[in-house]
Amino acid sequence: MSKRVVFLCYHGVGHINPCFPLARILEQQGHVVTIATVAYFNGYVTRAGFSHHPLKSVPFGLGFETWVNTERKTRFQYWANLRDRYLDKLYREREIDLISLVTRIKPDVILIDATQATDFIVLYPLAKERGIALAMIHAMFPTYVVPGRPPVNSLVIPGNIKEEQSALARMKRKLNLSDLRQRLVYFALSDRYLINRRFHQNQIPKCFRLTVPSLFDFQVAVLGSSSTTRTRMPQSSSR
Repeated sequence: MSKRVVFLCYHGVGHINPCFPLARILEQQGHVVTIATVAYFNGYVTRAGFSHHPLKSVPFGLGFETWVNTERKTRFQYWANLRDRYLDKLYREREIDLISLVTRIKPDVILIDATQATDFIVLYPLAKERGIALAMIHAMFPTYVVPGRPPVNSLVIPGNIKEEQSALARMKRKLNLSDLRQRLVYFALSDRYLINRRFHQNQIPKCFRLTVPSLFDFQVAVLGSSSTTRTRMPQSSSR
């Protein structure tokens, strides 16, 4: 049976290109595929032969407030950033954008680039209500750390346990310092806080949250596809 499948891609050619082979296979199997990313890539996606849905927003919880207000030439940028975090503005803009996508395309499946895993938090209530299957797709090496796989931004060779542990400790220290810095600058409204706040407000079960260390403050857990909840789908790799 034909399905409507949406690839929700992070804004970068390096994240879009790996999705094309899988998207092409799905189309060959009779499914209807749409690539959703920022409007800038409309021509790039359509020239590759795929339907494109332009997005106007950026993922929340990834520290994009400064970039957004710079692009919009907002005055008093610090206060604008603080206001946006307090009002959860990037989340609300993303929610409007993704509701529009779902309303227009009516997807059966949405594949979310793991780099913008916070889109899962935005989509969860909608997916639960409308029976949309959600899955994570890695357009790059996975960013979470497990034994034998050191942080992807390190030069550590897998198998060197001592160096892996040192790299993991450095990664955790850097993430915690970044969170502390944001908490001090934005009166506790760090990216990590914004993510946790929405995770609880959207009443997302804890089983969906990855608990192993990751380069990002939020990643979706790998859950078996045999679950009765349609949003519990295994993570996939596009490579």
